[in-house]
Amino acid sequence: MKLLEKNPDAGIDEMMTLYMGMVYNIVKNRISAFSTKEDVEECVIDVFHEIYRQRKAIDLGKGSIKGYIAVIAKRKAIGLYRSRNEKESSSVSFEETYISPMECGHSGIEDALIEKEHTAEILSLIKTLGEPDSEILIRKYYFRQSTRSIAHEMGIRENTVDKKVSRGRNKLRKLLGGNDNG
Repeated sequence: MKLLEKNPDAGIDEMMTLYMGMVYNIVKNRISAFSTKEDVEECVIDVFHEIYRQRKAIDLGKGSIKGYIAVIAKRKAIGLYRSRNEKESSSVSFEETYISPMECGHSGIEDALIEKEHTAEILSLIKTLGEPDSEILIRKYYFRQSTRSIAHEMGIRENTVDKKVSRGRNKLRKLLGGNDNG
């Protein structure tokens, strides 16, 4: 860290030497299902560029440099994922999706807030299921990964993924007070 402050170029080279593998694995695990090897490599470079840009703001009192780098890598990968989804969904015209303030009214804002709270509640419940069930459900429904992709990345069989998704949904349904039928 001191080298990064005194000689930024040499410092970032040293960090890349030490942490490139970790960053590459974090990014690859987050985005490999929908991106190319070049996309992964570009995202890794973006991670180190971000560290270089923020070098003066890094506070090691809050944690280790390794943890800081891991967080930046996760955020960059998630950002890339979100930008890809926005590009794919942006083919719908503005007129098709725009709702005027008059049409929306207060209930539209309230509905959006309720939806956000509901999503947060469900994510919280998913996390109570424990690993690997919670990871599988988040990959399936939050990141919209296919069963095949999840199975491949986690090193388990496809039918195991499907069973865990089904059982996890049933557990969530019970936790939310719903019935077991469908």
